[in-house]
Amino acid sequence: MRDLGLDDSQLRYSADCAPCNPISIITGNGEGPMVQDALWHLYLEPTATGFKPHPRYWSINTNWAQLPKKREFKISRCLIPATSFVESQDGKRPHQLQFEGEAFCFGGLYKRWAHAQTGETVTSASIITLAGHPKLEGIHRKSLPLIFNQHQLADMQQWLNPALTDTTSLQPFLVSQLRLPLTAQPIDKSSSKNPIAEAFVIPADAGQI
Repeated sequence: MRDLGLDDSQLRYSADCAPCNPISIITGNGEGPMVQDALWHLYLEPTATGFKPHPRYWSINTNWAQLPKKREFKISRCLIPATSFVESQDGKRPHQLQFEGEAFCFGGLYKRWAHAQTGETVTSASIITLAGHPKLEGIHRKSLPLIFNQHQLADMQQWLNPALTDTTSLQPFLVSQLRLPLTAQPIDKSSSKNPIAEAFVIPADAGQI
């Protein structure tokens, strides 16, 4: 946050950031990055008094293969700060994953909504997921989130740049890779995160720092 010129006291902190709840996202504008609240579910549906997650479109994640069809990929990309994330295989054997000693950001999309009756404006967001990484085959074979590590300041600034609407230069980010060693902790469930076995380290990909 400080590297991006932001005040970390603006962030929401929670030990259990659950889908469809408010989270903090970082967006870009002409004056630089800014922090704002967003609902973790990209597509919303209006109700009589506000918005709710759209029941027909489960959109806490956006698959990388769908990005060319998403207008948000061109005009409203965001970063989602985190310290760890939980993955499981078909809902079983969850693991808490983290880069030891540092936070990171997911790459994501955001969308703004305006309620026709109340005038309320709401921001929503999703995390971009990439193809599965072979080193996580036993934890979550289907996908790996798009992750920017702390040393990727220039990459994060490029991702947030609202003037960058030709996404060709962003394609190298859409490759599943581990730039740093990843610590995997087997846990009982995603909400409580109680360790149930010894943690182990998944090494970084060759050529990464």
